Amino acid sequence: MPDQPTPPTPEQPGSDKPQRAKPGFISKDLLDAIDLAEQCQREAAKDDTAPALAERDWTPADQTTFTGHIQAAHKLEQDIHQARAGKGSQSDEETAAKKELQHALDPILKGARFTFPDDEAQRTAFGKGIANASGADLHRYATYASQQLTGTPPKIKLRGVIAAEIQAVADLAAKYKDADWAHTQAKGDASELLAKLRALVEGDLQTERRNLQHAADLAWTHRDPVNAVQRKAFGLQPDRPLV
Repeated sequence: MPDQPTPPTPEQPGSDKPQRAKPGFISKDLLDAIDLAEQCQREAAKDDTAPALAERDWTPADQTTFTGHIQAAHKLEQDIHQARAGKGSQSDEETAAKKELQHALDPILKGARFTFPDDEAQRTAFGKGIANASGADLHRYATYASQQLTGTPPKIKLRGVIAAEIQAVADLAAKYKDADWAHTQAKGDASELLAKLRALVEGDLQTERRNLQHAADLAWTHRDPVNAVQRKAFGLQPDRPLV
């Protein structure tokens, strides 16, 4: 039965491996795969292992390509973390814009209640229940208010509501829409980057790591206990073949 690679060994103090967040948006299986690839790459770069690997068709060019893909994986990790951090700040911006819009709609709703005491449909259209309304509902109320209360003459005149309040609703509706779009865009960016990372890890990185492990499996046979430490360094079982 084909053997499974051993998990990567823990990083030693003083390692130059970049710090990363705990597994979450990027799954543990992807992070472990990158760690194992990097462990094998570091071992293959040593002066006392590279010649033996070269004899088994793991060339310096292969090592260079493999190293570049590992670096690309780390760059994608960083880009994902930055996109996720941006999502958090943009979410805060969206929340603030929603609160501003909610407050700006207060005089509009009060004016609608007073102007249309017996017209439930109009009071609802202008924002009945804004205290618990979603951002999308608040934006819909603001859009309706802008359409009905602006123009010369306006389609509807709400008693006591002034032009500055109507304009504020229009301006804050646009601000909320921009913040909501930025939040959605950040989530999309992070997801796209994650898809690229998974494709890199499950494609080039995994294939190259297996090629390197195959060379190590041949160079340091599992039948000799003396090779146990060296095999573990390449993520191989000490007493079983790779395949």
